[in-house]
Amino acid sequence: IQVVPKDYIERVGDDEFARNPVGTGPYKFVERKVKEYFTLEAFEDYWGGAPQMKKAKYVVVPEDLSRVAMLKTGEVDITTLPPPLVSDIEAEPALKVMPYGTYYGISLMFNCLKPPFDDVRVRKAAIYAIDREAIIKDVLYGFGEIHGVLIPGQFGYHEGLKPLPYDPEKAKELLAEAGYPDGIDTEIQGLIGGRIALSKEVSEACGAYLNAAGIRAKVVLHEYASWVACEATFKPPELEGMCYAMGDIQGGPGTELTASLNYFYITGAPYGWYSNPEVDRLAKEVFVTIDDDEREALYRQIVDILYEDVPRCWLYGEKVAYGLNKDLEYDVIQGMSVPVMHPQYMRWK
Repeated sequence: IQVVPKDYIERVGDDEFARNPVGTGPYKFVERKVKEYFTLEAFEDYWGGAPQMKKAKYVVVPEDLSRVAMLKTGEVDITTLPPPLVSDIEAEPALKVMPYGTYYGISLMFNCLKPPFDDVRVRKAAIYAIDREAIIKDVLYGFGEIHGVLIPGQFGYHEGLKPLPYDPEKAKELLAEAGYPDGIDTEIQGLIGGRIALSKEVSEACGAYLNAAGIRAKVVLHEYASWVACEATFKPPELEGMCYAMGDIQGGPGTELTASLNYFYITGAPYGWYSNPEVDRLAKEVFVTIDDDEREALYRQIVDILYEDVPRCWLYGEKVAYGLNKDLEYDVIQGMSVPVMHPQYMRWK
């Protein structure tokens, strides 16, 4: 929940508020040039204490190579790094690399509401077919961590639910049991990169592994807007086969996991081609449960069901790297869902 000033919004309207926002954080908005940059300055009267970093400028640079070049020349002091360029920054004496583990899951989402993925055996076959360790090592340069429904450390996680291993022969057996001894033809709706590092390459690697196990998956690559439309359940066309997905079930006490249930796992969720009445029942209960222990117990029941139902092929938890000036200290908050650069946690040596 974000707190904003009611009187100010009523006086200036939503459009003006979007141009000159006012919030409750440690920084004040100064200026923005759409698609180019925005600037902030420290709010000295912030209730949590004035931040040490007095000014910050966020520059919009979509291209990976351009961001890295700006870091090398000193035009920016910190940026996220694409995995292939991490070693390049590590070799720069004036710069350093800070790895960062997120609670942001990357997966393939199945359309569980129609054949062939309405059969749990076919869904499990897809998971057994994909060598996630090899994808992390060879495609992601090590920047990922295999996980099941949840990532270790997330609220509701328990160690007993191990991710299914890579076993292409088991995948073929399950396909035959499900009535598909000659395999199946399907699609993966993939995402062209930018939003998530190497999403295109991961989609293509998954397609290759699936094909080798008898799941003949055509990889259809989309720009971000059309890819979102593939995920959405609230408008046509219906999802064909599988879709590259991100942020499927995120951690932290309370709201994040609750939001993920609403988005992805309850019946009729806007981005979830899946339905289980017991998940719906437990979700309704967890939404109104305040006690942490009781809520965690309910989450674990939900996770147990998702583990057996496998509405997604959970691939890995994303890991990212910051490249930054060697004299810049950043006390990054570990475990946030996505990498965000917070100047209030930065300081110069």
